[in-house]
Amino acid sequence: MIDSKYFEIPDFCELTRQCEPNCPCNSCLGIFNTCGPVFGTTTPPVSRIPTCECHDICVEEVVLIGNSGEFTRCIAYPPVGPCRVQCNGTFTFPTLTVGETCQVILWCADEQIDEGCQSITVRIGLVLICGNCTTNPIILPLPTFTKTFTTFYGFPDCTPVTGQQLKNELTRIDGSCLVAQFNAVVTSPQQITITGKIIDKLWRSENLWVEGIRPFELTDEAIANGYSSFTVKGSFDTSHHGSSSGDCPIV
Repeated sequence: MIDSKYFEIPDFCELTRQCEPNCPCNSCLGIFNTCGPVFGTTTPPVSRIPTCECHDICVEEVVLIGNSGEFTRCIAYPPVGPCRVQCNGTFTFPTLTVGETCQVILWCADEQIDEGCQSITVRIGLVLICGNCTTNPIILPLPTFTKTFTTFYGFPDCTPVTGQQLKNELTRIDGSCLVAQFNAVVTSPQQITITGKIIDKLWRSENLWVEGIRPFELTDEAIANGYSSFTVKGSFDTSHHGSSSGDCPIV
């Protein structure tokens, strides 16, 4: 019998043998599986199952996540009657094909801490481009989507945070990261239906090196169905955490 102690184990095998149960990203992948639904990963469009990657970030650490739930809005097409348009002769709007997907463009996004500091209102502005983009595009600016978040979930434990507790947490929040994911489909010759979600992630400034996952990536199926994904970073204005007095110069 050959004594196994005389075997040489290549270095890469050692990583494999000793990995479980402490493989990099197991904690994040476990959170994705356990807390993902309340964070919005299963809200349509459903997020791609992530893989572990190394990230070098300088860094806005997310501590609270809000999920809008699924948006559904229907808009009339055409948006105005032909008599509203000034032109010579009779004006006819281009027709849309039922089932066609319009391109969704995000043109603005912002948010504001509401009076009382126990809720945050997010505003999203979208533009649709329907029809043939090269020969006969139809461009439709939309009314602003507004969502007020009164409940957030702590990351990574997904504990609900609301009311006075949210007010307390906002004292250590520096800004937010908004994820807006929408698509638009012509559901009748006179109607376009917009669906999607907004994820509001509140962060504070930190310095971190991390092994991590990308939890809100779109699946290939969602992309094929016309979903677009936008991540928007912004900081709360100086009314939230005070303006610089000039005593501490920036270097």
